[in-house]
Amino acid sequence: VLSCGRGPLNLNRLSTLPRKEFDCSCLQSAYLLDWGYDKLLMVTREHQWYKKHSEEFRRYGPYSTKRFQCFVFSLDDEKWSKLLSLGDKAVFLGFNSSFAIDAGGGIKPDCIYFTDDLYEPYRDLPNGGGGDVGVYHMSDGSIGPIMDAQEHLFRARPPLWLQTSTIPAIKQI
Repeated sequence: VLSCGRGPLNLNRLSTLPRKEFDCSCLQSAYLLDWGYDKLLMVTREHQWYKKHSEEFRRYGPYSTKRFQCFVFSLDDEKWSKLLSLGDKAVFLGFNSSFAIDAGGGIKPDCIYFTDDLYEPYRDLPNGGGGDVGVYHMSDGSIGPIMDAQEHLFRARPPLWLQTSTIPAIKQI
């Protein structure tokens, strides 16, 4: 975690993730998000890699997500803690953007919505990449589809999340 000082060129290292303490010896992907007042959320992602001619490779591509782990960094005391539940929030992770929102309106709480964010394999697969897309349930570690009939839905290019701002409607007089 880096902190910007007063000027645009001042960066200070605040911390590194204590990998041994949290059983994170092999970090394949990590995402850093705002987690409220004076806190940052780091989400780590582990992949399962498949052999080139296996059934899983034909179905998913070279990998699929195995699990996520969440860690909170407090800027107040500069300490890490493991987060076992996202509470009423949902997290969206991907190649282009990662963010957390309050769940509701069809968005499940305590879940991580993820897209396939490893760009390189898209060039090597005949149908493209994009098979590693889903919803990770923090409560039991299960992974499900984002929508029905998803198997070949995201094969052309890396999917992306779009986050809109909520602007109150202007009433006409």
